[in-house]
Amino acid sequence: MIEREVINTLCPWSGDPVSPDSLTHYRGRKVGFCNPGCRDKFEAATALFDGTIGTAQRDPALVILERAARYNCWFNDRLFEAIARLDLSDYSRNAGAFFGSVEASVNHILVWDIVWLQRIARSLSSASSLAWILTLETPTANDQVLHKDLAQLSKARRRIDATIIALTSNLKTKLLEQRVSYQRQSGAAFEHALDEVLQHMFNHQTHHRGQVTTLLSQASIDPGVTDMIAMVIDEDAAEKIYD
Repeated sequence: MIEREVINTLCPWSGDPVSPDSLTHYRGRKVGFCNPGCRDKFEAATALFDGTIGTAQRDPALVILERAARYNCWFNDRLFEAIARLDLSDYSRNAGAFFGSVEASVNHILVWDIVWLQRIARSLSSASSLAWILTLETPTANDQVLHKDLAQLSKARRRIDATIIALTSNLKTKLLEQRVSYQRQSGAAFEHALDEVLQHMFNHQTHHRGQVTTLLSQASIDPGVTDMIAMVIDEDAAEKIYD
């Protein structure tokens, strides 16, 4: 049974019933979600907004990375809603994208988000929000399908997006030049500044999402408006509602 003081009965992200293991506190009230992933996503988002409201002007580089993380999450939510409308045959069919199908493409994005976040976690000891990512098995192939089930893939995607938001919302300017060191399977060693790695991650997602939206359009599925400015408009509208 859900505790009486919980102020909502349906998850604000999914619309599903609130689960007793997915509660949190916000501004002195208890709020609920349908699963821990939705709860974590909410906590990351509110930490971002609450932490920036009323503060002094922030480093523009941090603002850009935070916005990119929010856009990444916003776009992925819409993308997976559109993918869910595909016939299963269209979802798995090789349609000529870099990795063939919609299924392979969205799994490929997740593969490299996990790989890069694990590299960051090993190089950035202060990033507590990344501790859990090291418990995941490291992907070993570009075309590895991490989740055959779309619902499980969507759940994993949401948790990764919430983690990226939490990471960028807690960054300090001095950390942007922190070196991220790693070794490829060939044994070659590399290192890059953290801001370069994050920008690469966002660009990589954008590149492959563009292919996915093309495949969706070919299957007569409209993912809707996905421009970043549309997210900004949505955020501005929400802010006016809660003023």
